Amino acid sequence: MASILQRGGGWQVKIRRKGAPTISRTFDLKVDAETWAREVEREYQRGNIAALRNDAGRVTIGEVADRYLSEVVPLKRDHSAGTHTRMAKSRFGAFFLGSVRSVDVATWRDELLRSGYPRRPPKVLHLWPPKLLHPGRGDLTH
Repeated sequence: MASILQRGGGWQVKIRRKGAPTISRTFDLKVDAETWAREVEREYQRGNIAALRNDAGRVTIGEVADRYLSEVVPLKRDHSAGTHTRMAKSRFGAFFLGSVRSVDVATWRDELLRSGYPRRPPKVLHLWPPKLLHPGRGDLTH
């Protein structure tokens, strides 16, 4: 359920649902706050919870790759995952997670193969959802 409170010259909306993280946003106008709260509540009712999580629109692949390189790769015996992750970062580092489309990844994969990269796809592609690796299947949103 959404609650709207006046805070420091603005209107803060908090939406709390059992089993889901609290979503909060502040608006200058109460009308905007009410409209946004209704839209979010509608998405909850439709079951489109993925659309409400906007982490994919705020986090870049470069940030995820950096964290993977610093926290996961050092623990692995085979450091080739680091090489492949750096390759993916150089190509997609500036992209937000939610903006990468399957066509983008498939194009990159095809370019690697044309440039003489070994026939098997880079190991880093195994870390990505299979949906991204096949053209025509859309983007990350379900």
